Amino acid sequence: MTTIFDHRPEIATAVADGSLGLGLPDSALASLRRINDKVEALTTPLTQVTSCSEAEALATASESEYRRLGEEWVGTLRNLDVSPADYAVAERENGPLVQRIALPDKGENEDWQGVLDSEEGYVAWTERQLIEEQNDTERQRNEILAEKTRGPFLRYLLVKRALVSAMASEPGPTSQTISALAEYADMCMTEVEDVFLASADYGEDDGERVSLEDVRANLGL
Repeated sequence: MTTIFDHRPEIATAVADGSLGLGLPDSALASLRRINDKVEALTTPLTQVTSCSEAEALATASESEYRRLGEEWVGTLRNLDVSPADYAVAERENGPLVQRIALPDKGENEDWQGVLDSEEGYVAWTERQLIEEQNDTERQRNEILAEKTRGPFLRYLLVKRALVSAMASEPGPTSQTISALAEYADMCMTEVEDVFLASADYGEDDGERVSLEDVRANLGL
């Protein structure tokens, strides 16, 4: 099964340039770099958007190709007997779970850091699925959650990659582009969190509102 570790830009780049320490041969690294370049080209149009609706349309249109490139990526690694769990181990040794950037607008940046917190929680949850033992019921439940959240999380990663690329470019993105990408990224992670909210079991419904913090704690996020 393709995992989020096959799609996250900071992990993909680190694997492709050899810095993640998986000890891949040069031929494999060259193949991974080609795939990584295709993903970069896929995100380029997103670096020019000026509205959230435009970002949504482009990310939605690119999702299937992004998923296909991820499957091509994991196929290349599996031919070398590299397992998804190797990503989790190498990533923990390599540094922070989530690549963080700051947005120039203070208000937008505060919201954006909250989006990154959500990503970090989701990545940590996914990592645990790779390395922790689970009974059949837990495994089935988590596989359902992973499948339901994969689409919005892939779109989030596309938009985040575009935002990171745009921020690193010269002369840099317009404020409209930053706002549009950050807003749609927030929408994608909210969709991910809504899946967990819908799956949370708190027994009988007493009509009281359950906080997102409680949901995250209950799920181990």
